[in-house]
Amino acid sequence: MDIPNLTIISIEPEGYRAMQALLALPGVIRGTMQIPLPSVELWRKPVTELPESRRLLVACVDDRLVGDIGLSTPPNPRRQHVGEIGIVVHDDWCG
Repeated sequence: MDIPNLTIISIEPEGYRAMQALLALPGVIRGTMQIPLPSVELWRKPVTELPESRRLLVACVDDRLVGDIGLSTPPNPRRQHVGEIGIVVHDDWCG
């Protein structure tokens, strides 16, 4: 499948609005423990103030956010060998 203009980048601080819209999609929210219809403000701080232990990459086609992947390690030094991965794909790009 040819995907024109696909880029994967670290999220920019102003990307919290696009992240909120992505995480409010019915197919994304289904089966998660996330709050349905998250407010823009709910996503401002987690995106604009990422801790050193977390990375957030986003996939964009042209200027449209179509997915993200979050990578994190626990702050406890005894658990830093453990990592967590979270992946979100836009409803229109699933399958």
